[in-house]
Amino acid sequence: MISLDYSARFNQNFTMSVSSYYFIRNDQFTYVGYPVDLANNDGHFLGNEFFARLLWRPASDVHFNLGGGLFLPSLGDVAPRMENAWRVELGLIISLF
Repeated sequence: MISLDYSARFNQNFTMSVSSYYFIRNDQFTYVGYPVDLANNDGHFLGNEFFARLLWRPASDVHFNLGGGLFLPSLGDVAPRMENAWRVELGLIISLF
């Protein structure tokens, strides 16, 4: 996997991060999760995922986390005709002392 990450802190309460991950397999036998008619078992490049996250900390012991991403298998050579996969995350962290 090759990754590129960027994080920015707007103020004490808000932080944003953007990431890009490119997935590469080292053999053709370990990961066979794609349908046979859409997959090319000669390829090594699975595709790219873009993900963004927004963190909000209204108090020192409460954190909200909202993230979303998109995996694009069309940017790889294993299964370029596969549909894109979406991912959404919502999280809450409460610290009790």
